[in-house]
Amino acid sequence: MQRRVADVTIDLFAMIACISRASAHLNSKGPGAEREAKLCRAFCSKANHRIKRNIRRMDDNNDELLKVIAKDAYDILQYPYDVVLD
Repeated sequence: MQRRVADVTIDLFAMIACISRASAHLNSKGPGAEREAKLCRAFCSKANHRIKRNIRRMDDNNDELLKVIAKDAYDILQYPYDVVLD
């Protein structure tokens, strides 16, 4: 859960930074303004999909199964399917 919240926060922060940069270029009407706007739209679109996916997976996930697997590996102090032997 914490990783998903952190990932959403990171994507939101990156989107804000990207929008701020593109806005500054568009306001200055510099030569790269349209390029910055396109880059911003592309990045924000991908980030939006990641945010939605992470929010959906807050409740619909296999976290409990992964916890059981991790506990089993911890209890026997090794990964049972490791091909590298001591």
